[in-house]
Amino acid sequence: MKTVSFEGKTYKVYQVKCFGATYNIFLRPRSYTDGTLAVEALEIDSDLDPASVEPFAVLTSNLCSPLQSDREAFLKTYSENSWVPDFVLNNGICEYTGIVQPSGYCTFPLARFDFSKMMVQ
Repeated sequence: MKTVSFEGKTYKVYQVKCFGATYNIFLRPRSYTDGTLAVEALEIDSDLDPASVEPFAVLTSNLCSPLQSDREAFLKTYSENSWVPDFVLNNGICEYTGIVQPSGYCTFPLARFDFSKMMVQ
């Protein structure tokens, strides 16, 4: 498994195939302003140069739900994030809890994340 050091932490690097290309990404846990979990994907070049890091996608949505714990977040699975469910499940990054939250025209599955699949502890 390839890793990259970024902003004082070491992250696991994955390859994701979407939009007709293959990208090197790593996932960084963050927090929304209400303290709930946010997970963003950052793209890094093939040389794994930290100076090349660029935003790639936000995997989660802030639905302000009391249903989620500090390791759980609602996944964005529509439109430009259609690659997210297969990617996170196939890599064991998270598992579905069975809870789904509707919002507008979309539904968001609640997922429990395994931080050890994102970062080197």
